[in-house]
Amino acid sequence: MKNKMSIIFLVLFVFILGFIVGGIIFRNKTDGTPITVKTSKNILKSSEITGLLSSVILNYSPGVIPNVIFETEKTIVVKHPFPEHKIHYLLFPKKDIKSIGAFSESDKDYIIDLHASLIEVLKIKNIKKYKILSNGSGRQHIAYLHFHLMAD
Repeated sequence: MKNKMSIIFLVLFVFILGFIVGGIIFRNKTDGTPITVKTSKNILKSSEITGLLSSVILNYSPGVIPNVIFETEKTIVVKHPFPEHKIHYLLFPKKDIKSIGAFSESDKDYIIDLHASLIEVLKIKNIKKYKILSNGSGRQHIAYLHFHLMAD
């Protein structure tokens, strides 16, 4: 009971202290807005944040990726976490490339390996009828180049 009273007293004391300190800090504010928040045009979009996280995981923590189907030094193929088809795999290059429109000469080996991995997965899984999809930068949920391999 004594310990419980001490915790209640401590919480009440911190609350009152915060109230007093806040009053001192904001006592000379007259414009009606106690805090000014500055906005920046450099804020990342959600697709860019997920792309950044994907890049970090693919390049620095490959062991934590679940449901890996196939992997090379330059490509990783995983099962889609929310499949829209009976077979739905994602193919990622292990290099941070934002989209098809962002290819550069230095990306050539990764793109070739990604396509070779696609062919290998088709052979291994014996997939005959399939669809391959890659969204452009304006339609991506993840701002990181990836292809969808889908089949029924």
